[in-house]
Amino acid sequence: MDKDAENYQLFLETGKDSYFADIVLKYKDGLLLFINTYVVDMATAEDLSIDAFTALGVKRPKFKGNSSF
Repeated sequence: MDKDAENYQLFLETGKDSYFADIVLKYKDGLLLFINTYVVDMATAEDLSIDAFTALGVKRPKFKGNSSF
């Protein structure tokens, strides 16, 4: 299991925000740029990336480990 998957699993098990913060810090810029290629508006891309991380943190979908995080 890679470090990001491990951090997410620890976040799911413990609820500690520090594990989730590590994931957000690592992926926020890449996700923002990826979304911006579709919406071509940085403000909208920022809103959508925040929505994505919020859904990940609130809904806490399970990670089965069948793929990379």
